[in-house]
Amino acid sequence: MVNEDPAVEALAAIEHDQWAAWATTLLKSKDDKLSEGRRARWARLVVSKYEELSEEEKEHDRKWARKALDALGQAGIRLPPAPAAPNPAQP
Repeated sequence: MVNEDPAVEALAAIEHDQWAAWATTLLKSKDDKLSEGRRARWARLVVSKYEELSEEEKEHDRKWARKALDALGQAGIRLPPAPAAPNPAQP
């Protein structure tokens, strides 16, 4: 896993769920504008949890998560930093 900000990862997982709901609606609509290749890829992705995605697929969701965090920052909303991860080398 990429060493990513926990806020980005949490929002990316929500973004994936949101996208999956939207994509499922399109897949059920039988929209003929979707290629067969895209239909097959989306059919796999909509049933996959964020944690199961490849790093490349996760990065698509992270991009939107970062945009959401940037929008919050522009609105003056700042999230507190995540607590430091414990160092297993220290007793």
